[in-house]
Amino acid sequence: MLTCLIVDDDIHSRNILKAMLEAEHGQMLGIPYMAGSMEEALVLIQDVKPDLVFLDVELQDGTGFDILDKTEHRNFKFIFTTAHDAYAIKAFKVNATDYLLKPFSPEELRQALQKVAHQAGSLNQRPEVQMLIDYMNGNRNRIALPVQSGYEFISVSLIIRCSAEGNYTRFYLKTGQTYLVSKTLRVYENLLEADGFCRVHASHLINLKEIKSYQKGDGGYLVMSDGTGVEVSRSRREAFISKIRV
Repeated sequence: MLTCLIVDDDIHSRNILKAMLEAEHGQMLGIPYMAGSMEEALVLIQDVKPDLVFLDVELQDGTGFDILDKTEHRNFKFIFTTAHDAYAIKAFKVNATDYLLKPFSPEELRQALQKVAHQAGSLNQRPEVQMLIDYMNGNRNRIALPVQSGYEFISVSLIIRCSAEGNYTRFYLKTGQTYLVSKTLRVYENLLEADGFCRVHASHLINLKEIKSYQKGDGGYLVMSDGTGVEVSRSRREAFISKIRV
């Protein structure tokens, strides 16, 4: 039987999740421990050394990310829970971190538990977790790209452009390397737009700092720092021009 801890500053949410776990997963998880604050959670994690932790993103005295960052006992798996933090959800999706959006159904909980059960490694063994913590703490210098062999951690400043290939995205770097990632271009558009990237076409996301020249036309045509050409769609031209206009 696994030891489980629920961390949530809303007692109603804690009790709902506790009841769901006991009703459907009691044989696997037993009676969960519960914490209503970051301080209480850190003490319980150290004392009971849970196998699985449900972490609310926003607590009154900190965040779930703070708990991951501060805890000394790191041999556990976790699932984030959140009610409204779309910014966090965006980061979770990119970093392949498990989360549940409140209110969630028993089936969504079951799927999350199945995913965690098959997850390789605990907190200490998942490098993308530290990447997520850094990202949510404002350190966006690097990005974790899920590839077939695991994760590639690259500097955002090395990215020249990204292109859509169906439901995949291909990254083109200054080093000449490319990476094909099993996430859509929209995911990375949302993630990278604050770092100077612009969607100039349905199939193209570019680093504005890596533009070599722009040729006017129906929508226009870009030449990037690596010599490749990128079409600017007519529907996205004005938004692009507004970002490069001095």
